[in-house]
Amino acid sequence: MASLYLVRGILMLTLVLLNIHILKSNCESITRDSEKAALLKLEQDWGKPAALNWSSITNTDHCDWSGVICTDGFVTGLSLAGRDLYKPIPKAICSFKNLFYIDLSKNQISGSFRTSIFNCSRLQHLDLSFNSLFGFLPANIHKLSPKLAYLNLASNSLSGSIPSAICQLHGLRFLHLDNNYFNESYPAELGNLSELRVLSLAYNPFAPGRMHPQFGNLSNIKYLWMSNMNIVGEIPDTMSQLSQLRLLDLSSNRLNGMIPSRVWRLRSLEMLYLVNNSLCGHISGPIEAMSLTEINVSNNLLTGRIPEDFENNFISGEVPTNLILHAPLQVLVLAGNMLSGLLPSRIWYMQYLKKIDLRKNNLSGEIPNIPLDTVDLSMAIDTIDLSENHLSGPIPASLIYLRPTLLNLSNNQLTGHIPPVFQINEFEQSFLSNPGLCSYNFGNYPMCSTQPGPEEQDKHLKRPIIIFLILGSTMLVFTGIFCFIKIRSRKKHEAPSPQWKLTTFQPISYNVEDILCGLTNNNLVGRGGSGKVYKICLGNNCKIAVKKIGNGLKKDGMLEKQFQAEIGTLGSIRHANIVKLLGFISTSESKLLIYEYMEHGSLYDWLHQRDKD
Repeated sequence: MASLYLVRGILMLTLVLLNIHILKSNCESITRDSEKAALLKLEQDWGKPAALNWSSITNTDHCDWSGVICTDGFVTGLSLAGRDLYKPIPKAICSFKNLFYIDLSKNQISGSFRTSIFNCSRLQHLDLSFNSLFGFLPANIHKLSPKLAYLNLASNSLSGSIPSAICQLHGLRFLHLDNNYFNESYPAELGNLSELRVLSLAYNPFAPGRMHPQFGNLSNIKYLWMSNMNIVGEIPDTMSQLSQLRLLDLSSNRLNGMIPSRVWRLRSLEMLYLVNNSLCGHISGPIEAMSLTEINVSNNLLTGRIPEDFENNFISGEVPTNLILHAPLQVLVLAGNMLSGLLPSRIWYMQYLKKIDLRKNNLSGEIPNIPLDTVDLSMAIDTIDLSENHLSGPIPASLIYLRPTLLNLSNNQLTGHIPPVFQINEFEQSFLSNPGLCSYNFGNYPMCSTQPGPEEQDKHLKRPIIIFLILGSTMLVFTGIFCFIKIRSRKKHEAPSPQWKLTTFQPISYNVEDILCGLTNNNLVGRGGSGKVYKICLGNNCKIAVKKIGNGLKKDGMLEKQFQAEIGTLGSIRHANIVKLLGFISTSESKLLIYEYMEHGSLYDWLHQRDKD
């Protein structure tokens, strides 16, 4: 009997569960049908734009329709950016109970901000940017979903004020209100939105006012855009509390005073834009923002020097060495200020630098050279602009190692010849308004009155003239050779033999001993004021010319200078018509320069032979 009751109970429970399942399925079916109908109603309210075309595919599952996002068969998102929608947002937009994502950006939606969106109780993401919305934002905008994390109303025609009620949406992480026509003060309470990661208020004609110190409470902010907002006064010190900040843009306002020193200690800061303000003084350090990739403080009133040693600071003592050598700085723009003094010798040492713009300052002195032993072949600076300063001296040919695509040194006081490596069409406008510059038939620049040195020879000159110029430049080092031999002979038995060091620029098959053994009077082919020239045969028809620079110059402190000048000039030349410098041998007492040997006598002999003929 008991078993009969148990069977009956099980049957009744099964029937109840079956009825519940049938009712639930019917309910879901009705809900899904209603969502499908709501989508068709949206399409109709928007004038059935061709970009939607939902009504033509009603025989398919609405979750497969373009722009519709579903989760478990129900609409949870509408992604309708760029669909040529132009009518106001329909009230039926919130007919979907699980809707949490709406993107209607890049359309032409008109009208005011619809309060019907308040009915989307689960909404987390709302993007209405790049439309034609106008009028005021509703004062009760805080009635948007409390779950809202992303609100983007940028690039519309909204005006009036930003309601302070928006600051009650405490879950906001992204707030974009830029590029509108808000013309009243923005609320200081925005600083209470502690969850914000991104805040953009830029390009609005707000009433002039100071930057609210409360913005220092945005402890999680990473990107802060506040350019073109009519901000006046100084940058509040509280900005240095934004330890998570990566981008700070306060450009094109009316800021004055100094940049707060602690801003340069924001270790997460990557991009700093303070362009077009009236900021003055020096940047006070130390700078510890080791993540900086871009700095642009152009068109301000900054003064001071860029220090030569880079030990402590950057502008008048503010950027430490580690920032220049280790921070991933790619863009450095200090144009349009009143910076003075010399360019630091280490200005080219920034490993990742792609653009340096220091134009329109009061910088003076020479442009630093780039030592060949520090050249990094992987480094290339796309833009170098040093125009409209007071720079003087020659143009370093070594700048070519930085491979700039834009080089502007115009409107300075540079002198000398334009290096041949820059005498190409790409750089024709790079050196204008430097009265002391000349060229060798390049652009509209005046011709140099003196002949170029061997490294600047025009490729069309004939070989004898080239050789004459080379030998002429070397004749200056021949004085004093007799004294050198006398002193060396006297000291030969008084001190141990010096340690000779061989350095080569070309592959060779001989050693130091082979060369030293050939320095005999039988091999002497010429002498001058600072040395002798020997012809040495090394077998296999290998002949070299060795120029010996002696101690005659050392007494006047000129030996090392003459030696370095010659190897620096000729060691880097690769030209078919110029005699090759194969290498050099040096000690503290004497220097030997090794050249390839040119047959048929010297250019001097040929020229004088022609005179005799």
